[in-house]
Amino acid sequence: MKNPLNKRFFREFKQDFGKYIVIFLFLVMLISLVSGFLIADNSVK
Repeated sequence: MKNPLNKRFFREFKQDFGKYIVIFLFLVMLISLVSGFLIADNSVK
């Protein structure tokens, strides 16, 4: 018996693709910003 959640997950992912892309890009930019600050802090010292 197949899991019905799999169908629902892929259907929702296709419908809200833009929302997930925005969340992914926000996380990538936030991680890049924080790591950049940490690297610059060590360089300034």
